[in-house]
Amino acid sequence: MAYKITATIIKDGHQPINWTHFTNEELAVEQCIKKLSNGKKNSFGWKVKELIRLDNFECVRV
Repeated sequence: MAYKITATIIKDGHQPINWTHFTNEELAVEQCIKKLSNGKKNSFGWKVKELIRLDNFECVRV
């Protein structure tokens, strides 16, 4: 089965972005946040997690 996930991604210091993702498994909000919060390197080369929020989250079977 396929699922369509839609949400609005909100990151600190960035404008909200409408996001659509298709997957073969149903995902919860926490799983999507974990996928999107992969982190980035700061000026010291350390990996830092970006804090994001998902608004209008919806996961429907298509």
